Amino acid sequence: MEETCSYPAPNGIYEALHYGDSLPYSKKSIIDPGCISCKEPKEVDYQNYYDQQDADEVTEVCTNLYETAGKCEKGLDGYYPNRDVSGCSFISNLKSTSLISMPSANVPAKVFAGIFAVTTALLAAVSMTLFKRNRRQNVSFAGEPIIS
Repeated sequence: MEETCSYPAPNGIYEALHYGDSLPYSKKSIIDPGCISCKEPKEVDYQNYYDQQDADEVTEVCTNLYETAGKCEKGLDGYYPNRDVSGCSFISNLKSTSLISMPSANVPAKVFAGIFAVTTALLAAVSMTLFKRNRRQNVSFAGEPIIS
């Protein structure tokens, strides 16, 4: 597979490289498809005794995840004085992961490869022409009498 991982590997490549073993978690995902609640749970064992100092809110994990996530709150309806648009440029620059889109990376490398191919073909044509011209000029007249 190429280094950008933008093309899927052919079917059966893992099995061929790993003595017929199937790819782990290819049938069942390692990630649970269900959602995790972000609402702070009640303490069932102690009748919410240790959680009475604050109101039921969002769990700390979900709060930290939201705070660190890139956000683009541009175009929201209503009045929001503190819109976070810091992630808009990052989100707009994300590449599509679809199989139809062609990666446009390494454009200079492709241009130089094309120039190299064309110049190599031209050099081969010039070399062949000069080789044929040189063979015609080196005709041996050893068998013919010399006229003085």
